[in-house]
Amino acid sequence: MNIDYGKWRDGEPYDIAALSDVTEDERNLLTDEICEKSSLDWRDVEALRALGTPKAIKRVGEAAERQHDGAGA
Repeated sequence: MNIDYGKWRDGEPYDIAALSDVTEDERNLLTDEICEKSSLDWRDVEALRALGTPKAIKRVGEAAERQHDGAGA
């Protein structure tokens, strides 16, 4: 779930299709990893929505509440 500078600059997303094949333990680990970020970008929100754990959905909601640019997460 790492995005290097080149992928970030080019707007490349995480491999969302691959998230459907992760185990429950991996799903929870990835959710924890992303949720620990101080702020989320659109890639993180997309990945959390795909992971779909209760913690992931809650974190997306928290990110949406903190939006200041009018876009929403």
